[in-house]
Amino acid sequence: MSKYKIRRIKDSDIKRVLEIYAPYILNTTITYEYDVPTLESFTDRVNNIKSKFPYFVCECDGKVVGYAYASSYHSRTAFNWDCELSIYLDNSFCGKGLGRRLYAALIDFITEQGFYNAYGVVSYPNASSERLHDEFGFYCAGIHKNVGFKFNKWLDLIYYIKPLREFDEPKAFPKNANDIDFKDIEWED
Repeated sequence: MSKYKIRRIKDSDIKRVLEIYAPYILNTTITYEYDVPTLESFTDRVNNIKSKFPYFVCECDGKVVGYAYASSYHSRTAFNWDCELSIYLDNSFCGKGLGRRLYAALIDFITEQGFYNAYGVVSYPNASSERLHDEFGFYCAGIHKNVGFKFNKWLDLIYYIKPLREFDEPKAFPKNANDIDFKDIEWED
């Protein structure tokens, strides 16, 4: 039986998170990034994101096997109530329900922060990611055709949206992720 934990990312996890991400860059069209970033630039990226948004890792028996985070949807002030979600798993841990657990933790957290919309921007087709978004009640807002070029082919993006609350007048911007407690989620399987 394995022990699992979802927790906030630590600086010591960033190298492992990059190891999980690199095969997606090198071997798939799930990310449109071409080159694996240096550890230094990736660390800056992670630290920039986690300065405002949640960035979670999932451990199996103490080893990081996946991660998920929220980030800015767009930079203009009127978009401050929206965020984009991302999730990546070590290939050997796909199909075990970890993505669902990570996404559930992330969605609960951003809802508590005060966000109104969560976006999933997914390379299309991507059956497992499409299924994940459907399971969490995202709706398809459209497919942008031929928006990226990787591995000698044009790629499409599907935009998913999940409203998180009633669309009233916001009283304040969403809270900073670092101002909200997060209790680690642990289970055995």
